[in-house]
Amino acid sequence: MKILVGDVEVAASSVGSILGHVAERADLCIKVLDRDGYVRAVNERGLALLQVPQDQFCGQIWADLWTEEYHAKAANAVELGLQGVTTSFTGRFRTGDGVMRTWVVEVMPLDRNGGEVTKLLVISSDVTAVPISESQSDIEAEAIATLMDNCMRTLHKLRNVVSTTNGAARIMQRGASAERLEELAKLMQDSALQCNEVIASMESALDLCEQLGLDQAGQETAPDQKDSFGIQ
Repeated sequence: MKILVGDVEVAASSVGSILGHVAERADLCIKVLDRDGYVRAVNERGLALLQVPQDQFCGQIWADLWTEEYHAKAANAVELGLQGVTTSFTGRFRTGDGVMRTWVVEVMPLDRNGGEVTKLLVISSDVTAVPISESQSDIEAEAIATLMDNCMRTLHKLRNVVSTTNGAARIMQRGASAERLEELAKLMQDSALQCNEVIASMESALDLCEQLGLDQAGQETAPDQKDSFGIQ
């Protein structure tokens, strides 16, 4: 897999440095799970996003940390990952600081011992739409702008999905060799991830607009009470 494209070669140590900087600067929570689904490692940026200490996260069963609504999706993604299948899903919950966040989660095989997957890589991308303004009118304007931006990105992603689907159909028409099936699987995985990203982003934007509508109607919207802090 190429990390960078261009006309210069980069040493393996430099690639490691690049990945390290990306892991700590992007809004990504990156985890490594063992075969039993326990969290064995997490990036520091991820802990900052979760607003939880390391000792309350590492050593826990990752799927069990989700609230009931998304527990089955997380457990299923782990099971498929151990079978060598990369999957993705979206989830929403409150982090340790009480903020409701929307995430696109991707679970994929990381290490293998022979033909058996021994570790999983889990990448959760924070796609929460959280406008920051000083007045209600500014918040409303920002919320509308966020929603419109998501609508435009949705159209763009849908065009990409249509193009991907057409490409997959052409691959199937040429025959079902192992090489083409692998290419087809990659196209389908990329398409599914694009759909999950745009769905999560749109849900977050719509949720924000709905909350503003409730506020304007004079209704109090108390945070949901959770038994756990719902870390992802």
